[in-house]
Amino acid sequence: MLSRLNLAHLKYFMDASELTSVTKAAHRNNVSQSAVSQAISNLERVTGKKLLRHHRNKFILSSEGQLLVEMLKPVLRQLRDVDDSFCSDDSQPQGDVEIACPRSVALSLLIPKLKIMKDRFPKLTPRLRMFTPDLVRDRLLKSEVELAILIDNVDLIPFETFLLHEGHFRLFRHKDATHLKSDRAIFTENRREVILFKRAYEAAFEEPIKVFMEASSWDVIARFTQSGMSCGFLPDYVGQSYPDLVPMDLALPPLDYKIYAAVKSTKQLSRNAKAALDCIHHIPHGEATESLARAS
Repeated sequence: MLSRLNLAHLKYFMDASELTSVTKAAHRNNVSQSAVSQAISNLERVTGKKLLRHHRNKFILSSEGQLLVEMLKPVLRQLRDVDDSFCSDDSQPQGDVEIACPRSVALSLLIPKLKIMKDRFPKLTPRLRMFTPDLVRDRLLKSEVELAILIDNVDLIPFETFLLHEGHFRLFRHKDATHLKSDRAIFTENRREVILFKRAYEAAFEEPIKVFMEASSWDVIARFTQSGMSCGFLPDYVGQSYPDLVPMDLALPPLDYKIYAAVKSTKQLSRNAKAALDCIHHIPHGEATESLARAS
């Protein structure tokens, strides 16, 4: 069977499974939709397995298709590494690089860094995969992505990390909502920083802070806070990206955070991931922001 497997067909199948779309896989590979469909049909013929559950206008893998995807991930990753090391005649990184990160990081920190990355490496295509911090960590741990951006409220011990940014968690309000008191706020679920803040607040004011609302996304919290309906508990890099939000001075001990680029091992990174890491790590956040402002 090995002699009948076509590497291009395997890539089309993997792209379609990742994007859950034959059309998007065709666009990524600059081929027609029929070429991707025929490639998957050929794989089914060669393997003797039904790789898809056929539903109109839906791309759904069968159990055999899911198994093939998991088996092909390390194989295609190794082939990409071979291409990086031996087959590329271009000194510039080119192709895709996947970066997993929380949505708030993508919106607040990565935009200027990726702008500079694209200026340096125009043939490199970043593909952002946005999840909650726990899911970002899980995907990096399972080697589903090579590079992740994570805040240190998740366990980073299994990874090599590179400091990108540090700051504090603060309580924010709309700049015109001077009537708001600090006795209630919008929080995420009880993550480590939320628990520590609630304890510090109760110790300082001798009463617990009330939960006005709970939301799992910092950007959602920032938008509600911007509406003026309540205060919001946020890392300052999120709060400062909303011009109408200002921190409230509660005279509480600072709650620090750090944001890292994380990889499983720099020795195993592809050329594209190494280029992305080098750009993201070595461009200070302030310098990247200034460069983006000049470009715009």
